[in-house]
Amino acid sequence: AADALLTPHRRRTPLPDQVPPGDLPAFPSHAEALVWLAAERGNLVAAVRQAWEYHEYDLGWRLANLLWGLFRLEKHWDDWIGTDKIGLACAQACGDRKAEFTMLSSLGTATRELWQFDEARRYHQQALELSREIGDRRAEAQALNGLGAVWADMHQTREARPYLIQALEIWREVGDRWGEAITICNLGEDELQDGRLDSARKHFVEALVIRREIGDRWGEATALSYLGQAYQADEQHDEAIRYLREALTIHRELRDYSMEALDLHHLGMAYRSLCQTELSETCLREALAIYRRLGMPAAEEVSILLAAKT
Repeated sequence: AADALLTPHRRRTPLPDQVPPGDLPAFPSHAEALVWLAAERGNLVAAVRQAWEYHEYDLGWRLANLLWGLFRLEKHWDDWIGTDKIGLACAQACGDRKAEFTMLSSLGTATRELWQFDEARRYHQQALELSREIGDRRAEAQALNGLGAVWADMHQTREARPYLIQALEIWREVGDRWGEAITICNLGEDELQDGRLDSARKHFVEALVIRREIGDRWGEATALSYLGQAYQADEQHDEAIRYLREALTIHRELRDYSMEALDLHHLGMAYRSLCQTELSETCLREALAIYRRLGMPAAEEVSILLAAKT
């Protein structure tokens, strides 16, 4: 129930039948679900380990998967990667190929966010091969998107684009608008890295429209953030600030701290370009504090920006 509130559009697998629905807590809001998961994180991580130790493999990978929403927002890298590795072992032990794909995909996401790109590519490549073996087209699109996102983050635009184009074709084939919007946004990010700003903005707007239509608040904020970054790259700083501020409001509402830091990071750069030094330093210092708290590698970039002060 908590995970469904944090990531309402994500594909998920229910807990086994031996966990009665009446035994699960109910939450009226995203914020309360996040508070509960954060408070119970230690117990839930321990439960994943115990499931492995007591050979409850099906329960083990499902519990690990249910923590994804919390880890996406709050990171806890050691717990995220550790439980996913146990979840992967559980999935392999019970011979559940779709579960194995789910754990590989999550590991790819975690390592990509840590800029461990070789590891991320390896996990997503394994996920891609597995998705094709089991004939799951949505899973194939997800793995292709993951590989494209890794290459885009590495600023390797030629390598990224074919994966993203293939993913987009499959999302449209199966009618998955949520996945379609994610990949469209990643295409825009790839174009942004390559300096194709008009095309990038077009893709971010397209993703924004879809995400608003399907009620995906997190996706809406992500598209707004990247749209702001595209305007910033084009030196249209007032427009950039407008979109980044809108994204920041939603990311704070959803308690997505890493994206909040990204918004602040780019707001700081936009304000600096307008010679608004005080606002720039405030945003950059807030971004740095969040990056450091989450253990994110982007902290070094912001430290360099603050040290430059020009």
